[in-house]
Amino acid sequence: MAAASVREVVGLRLMTMSTQPISESDKHLELPVEDLLRRARPLPSHDEMVIDDLDDEEGMAFLAALEE
Repeated sequence: MAAASVREVVGLRLMTMSTQPISESDKHLELPVEDLLRRARPLPSHDEMVIDDLDDEEGMAFLAALEE
């Protein structure tokens, strides 16, 4: 086994885990507002997002799924 990773079998899956220490910059999962704004993309147009071929039953099921 390499010193940089530990491999263990979990069921039928092989997982590799790093043994390197976490750096200070990796401890925070939140991004600064400036980065978030830079990465933002506009939504598609309303016409591209409309689902217009649903019947009433499908429409109600869709809305019910959104409410869950």
